[in-house]
Amino acid sequence: MHCEDCARKIRKCILKMKGVESAVPDTDNSQVVVKGIFVAEELVDRVYKKTGKRAVIEKQDPYPKMVDAMSGKEKRKGW
Repeated sequence: MHCEDCARKIRKCILKMKGVESAVPDTDNSQVVVKGIFVAEELVDRVYKKTGKRAVIEKQDPYPKMVDAMSGKEKRKGW
């Protein structure tokens, strides 16, 4: 991801994916920070198919935070 146009295309592609809440590109580091609940491998495949750019997952939270509607407290899914 070398320019703002590439970043815009990749961001647009990612934001259309189900479960994605936000995608913030960083052209200086050639990274996009993606937040939401989605399958990481599907994101990698989608970016490659739609843009021709290779994607790698560097870090992910294995247990997304959920908010208990009754208490308002955060809890982690999968515990």
